[in-house]
Amino acid sequence: MTVAAAEAEWALAAFEAAGLSGALIEWPFTQGPEFGSADVEPAAPAQVRAFIAEPDWPARAPALQEALQCPPWTLPPAAPAVLLVEEREWRTAWYEFFPVTKVGPVVLRPTHRGYEPQDGEFVIDIEPGLGFGTGQHESTRLALRGLAATLQAGDRVLDFGTGSGILACAAARMGAAAVVAIDNDPLAIHATGQAVQRNAVEELVDIRQASVPPAEDFDLVVANLTPPLLAEHSRAIVAAMAEDGGCILSGVVADQTKDLLSVLQAAGLEIQESDQDGEWRAFRASRAAPLR
Repeated sequence: MTVAAAEAEWALAAFEAAGLSGALIEWPFTQGPEFGSADVEPAAPAQVRAFIAEPDWPARAPALQEALQCPPWTLPPAAPAVLLVEEREWRTAWYEFFPVTKVGPVVLRPTHRGYEPQDGEFVIDIEPGLGFGTGQHESTRLALRGLAATLQAGDRVLDFGTGSGILACAAARMGAAAVVAIDNDPLAIHATGQAVQRNAVEELVDIRQASVPPAEDFDLVVANLTPPLLAEHSRAIVAAMAEDGGCILSGVVADQTKDLLSVLQAAGLEIQESDQDGEWRAFRASRAAPLR
């Protein structure tokens, strides 16, 4: 049902009082400039929804109508709309939204789909999940394109902020001699461990829970992060690079590019190339030549 955002909690309480399970509020919001940030619009209406098995609805409907009489509504809300949902195997129905995805020579193959790789392709098996990426996002595709264009056989690679482990597995499959995958989220570490096992690259990928890049010499650093995190860790990324090493930085929206580039250059990076996918940007960079 649709209610004023300020009164959504009242409707939610009425749903719960009537015994409707899984009641939730869908708040009206405006997407913020950063990935994952949003502002609720208090003047816009909210949606309150719940699920109930069809045979139970006739018994619950009077209780819901009664519960909805209690709040002091600013304006009486419209009666709840009832939608009959066809029974399906919901645990796997959403798999249909995850096709095989090709990013240059990299093929992201969901485990429920078949695909025979062609010569020169590197297949990464993924298990679509609710918490981490599946390679569908533009910033991940940009990072994969950067890996394909930059990585040399035998490179030692750092995947900083590994998330689902897709980039770490791709680097291992494309010929890296060793990959260190770090993330500060234990759920990401778990997801990466599963991805590494699924793709049989355990011997090549070292998974570590950490919030900063290790000060080691990597031939290539790949970081698919938000601009504030890229800026915050820019000097640590440089410190993790070998003298002749490079990095791939992704996760940047076009209008955030100018400020971030200034920070990266101040940290000691020289931008070699940029790439774009829609409004998203990625950069390949190396250590800046020292001043003489």
